[in-house]
Amino acid sequence: LHTNLSGDAVFRLGPDEAYRFARGEEVTTTSGQQAKMNRPLDFLVIADHGNNMGAQLAREWGKLDPEYRKTKTWKLWAAARDELLKTPGVDTNRLLKGSLWPGDLKDVAIRDPAFRQTIWEGVTAGADRENTPGQFTAFIGYEWTSMVRGNNLHRVVVYRDDADKAGQMPPFSSLDSLDPEDLWQFLEEYEAETGGDIMAI
Repeated sequence: LHTNLSGDAVFRLGPDEAYRFARGEEVTTTSGQQAKMNRPLDFLVIADHGNNMGAQLAREWGKLDPEYRKTKTWKLWAAARDELLKTPGVDTNRLLKGSLWPGDLKDVAIRDPAFRQTIWEGVTAGADRENTPGQFTAFIGYEWTSMVRGNNLHRVVVYRDDADKAGQMPPFSSLDSLDPEDLWQFLEEYEAETGGDIMAI
């Protein structure tokens, strides 16, 4: 499932609401309606885009919530955005209006290791918090998204591990490489370095 950590999500609520919804609880949608599944799920992997995870959220929340602008995540994104504004050739009007998509001009906010790590730590900790063995399995995961000439080649990367292991390496995304074989190499490196288990579907 994509959440509001992905810019193109249909489920526009956050990860916490996604887990509640998957467990069969009622949630309030972004349009104000109440929604509840007929039957709870046994497991869920929240698989937001690895290549721009949290960037759209940082923009939207920063506009709407003054308290959010005090958080570490917002400050990291804002600092990276300010650095991007200094880059020659950047359309500052589009950037400041929030219409510059993360892929445009390789938005430095998304590439900033501290920003990416902060978002990833939240994702992995959330899955750990929601995982209840024997009742509901919350897998840690993300979507590796490669769009070569407009063709979507998505893989969902799923960890068998908890946040202690999965959190050691941020997601390998299409910003790192568009080649699936490089993704396979990352999976091997992750297992070698952490002793964990990981797969891509």
